[in-house]
Amino acid sequence: MKKKSCDCWDAIENKTMVVIYVGGAVVGVWLASTVIDAINGLPVVPKFMELVGLRYTGWFIYRYLLFKVNLHL
Repeated sequence: MKKKSCDCWDAIENKTMVVIYVGGAVVGVWLASTVIDAINGLPVVPKFMELVGLRYTGWFIYRYLLFKVNLHL
């Protein structure tokens, strides 16, 4: 496993950009988590977002899973 990952890392030509992208992804996930925690701290927003999620789930099931006409198997 170590040799395979080392071979993969050695095959990358632009290692600097890979490190920058990975670092940016980590910062992006951290920032999104912080924003979601801040929004979740507001009194009404979590229940509203739960309602939106349930509504969207219901619509998705109705639209894509309930009727055979719309199934693309």
